[in-house]
Amino acid sequence: SSCEQVLEAKLCERVLKAKLLFLIFLTSGMIRARMATSPSHASASLTGIAQFSLSQLEAATNDFSEDSYVERGYYKGVLLHNGLDVVAAIKKFPVSNDLELQHELNIRAKLEHRNIVKLLGYAKVEKRLCFLVEEYMSNAKSLENIIINGMSSTSRLDWPSCFKIIQGIAKGLHYLHKKWVLYMDLKPNNILVRSDMDPVIINFGSSVVLDGDDDTISGDTLAGTL
Repeated sequence: SSCEQVLEAKLCERVLKAKLLFLIFLTSGMIRARMATSPSHASASLTGIAQFSLSQLEAATNDFSEDSYVERGYYKGVLLHNGLDVVAAIKKFPVSNDLELQHELNIRAKLEHRNIVKLLGYAKVEKRLCFLVEEYMSNAKSLENIIINGMSSTSRLDWPSCFKIIQGIAKGLHYLHKKWVLYMDLKPNNILVRSDMDPVIINFGSSVVLDGDDDTISGDTLAGTL
């Protein structure tokens, strides 16, 4: 009956929220264990991360026009990357110094996974202002929006969809941990879900990398969402 379907949808949403909370606790709990056992590793190479100019970004987005604006501060544009025209998502990335930008690029340069948003390049415009150029995911919605509104006005989350989202987030976090990256900001608003219900983790502004022999964490502060 329709009443049973509504109850099932609400149950799936509550289960998804509970699973996400569990993943947040799991991620936070790994900090102490990995700080004690982190291996030595060299600084990440920036190979594969292109540097664009402001004029290239302006041309791609028609001077950051309203028509090119997507959401959440992102603009959509077509850029030449590795000899191919690619549709990219472009977002402002304020920094306090060059080390902060280098920290972000060092984290993102080595990440290549289906459930992690891919960084294509960056542009340094001013001393305290940069742009990040990421892969663009058409028809993707934030998990927060899906939890609140469902996939559409007539379709809400069912259990198979919840399971696929949870599984994809767990795979993405597992990959990050193998790279000694602590994400630190896991929440529904930082997860995009493709039309096939496969999730993608975005927004690495709070992430940190475990350093080598000195058992410390790179970055000035520890901050995140719990």
